[in-house]
Amino acid sequence: MLIILIVLRPRGSRTFFDRFIVIVVVVVVVVVVASIVVADRHVDKTLDQTFH
Repeated sequence: MLIILIVLRPRGSRTFFDRFIVIVVVVVVVVVVASIVVADRHVDKTLDQTFH
């Protein structure tokens, strides 16, 4: 999160709406990545149970 804030700081001249769009995009990406990781872990567990 700190890295994201540091990246956004140089663009301080932008409007609040532009920042809001960036924040929404970041949140969506984080949610997608988290869901993929959870899904992968779930698949790995089921595969382990099936094969072992």
